[in-house]
Amino acid sequence: MTTPEPPPRPKVSVIICVLNGERFVRPICEYTKRQTFRDIEVLLVVSDNSEDRTLEVAKEMASEMERATVLLYRDVGMLGGSKNHGMEHARGEYLWFLDVDDEPSLHYLEELVSLADSTGADIVGCNFIYSEVRRPFEEDDRECETCVMTGLEAAKLRAVERYPVPSWSMLYSADMVRENGIVFEEGICEDISFTYKSLLSARKVCFDSKPLYMYMITPGSVCNDSVNRDRRGLAELKRYDDLEEYIKGMPDEAFFRRRFALLRLRSSGHLSFRTFARYACSDEQRDMLRRTGGAMVLLEGMLHRMLPPVYYAMIRVWLSEVFYRSGRAYAPV
Repeated sequence: MTTPEPPPRPKVSVIICVLNGERFVRPICEYTKRQTFRDIEVLLVVSDNSEDRTLEVAKEMASEMERATVLLYRDVGMLGGSKNHGMEHARGEYLWFLDVDDEPSLHYLEELVSLADSTGADIVGCNFIYSEVRRPFEEDDRECETCVMTGLEAAKLRAVERYPVPSWSMLYSADMVRENGIVFEEGICEDISFTYKSLLSARKVCFDSKPLYMYMITPGSVCNDSVNRDRRGLAELKRYDDLEEYIKGMPDEAFFRRRFALLRLRSSGHLSFRTFARYACSDEQRDMLRRTGGAMVLLEGMLHRMLPPVYYAMIRVWLSEVFYRSGRAYAPV
């Protein structure tokens, strides 16, 4: 008796993690069905903490799609854990962690897979647009630059916030991720460490400055939930603490340490003011400034420590009016 041939490996595994996302599951599945690139599998990772009909709707949609699977995740690791669960079952050459409530271009995969094939990049990323208004994605016909670089160069651009951090804005080589033992940290703000570690492990990275994704600023989502603001802010601080340990002994360690210090200061603006003020005056913040060095870190750190209300007001205005401004592209086009 001959052993049946295993099914061919798909080019891309699209991993969609969902918690209480019943109203978004059908639209995002319809979107994947309309992608111009078809060599994909779709993995719908549904948290067992969902209290709506997410699981039922996911199963209904998967039954109508080719190569679609529903995975029930026994939720102990929140968003990071659910992405790891999806990775464990993914068979594709590339991994794409698609957010359930966003609006990407229908040509997203076609363009990024083409760049991956033509450049041999381990990671291919793209520009994106922030939006508070849910609408169909509008294609951008302008000529945009494509940049090919080493993983270290890309990680340094990320550290100065000129390369995006969200995993939904990139395709990752599944073999590169697995060979380097890269996984998401359990909890939220999981993309920070995953993306840095992936960039630092990649031989080659390609970035397309053309916006191919619309990130929806959805009230009540994990990243936009004002009620749990401290949970997000503290998680971001923890990610940079862990990364400081990770980059020890690596090329440009001092550069990354300085940048992580600045990003900690700015990330603390996601906290509630009460928690922010405690952090600004803490031994943890003081020790970070002492071991980091650098004029910009010390200057911004002292403002952060000596005048917390002023720094907090400045960073909150910057986040809302500049960084997350609706209609803004992440990188200049």
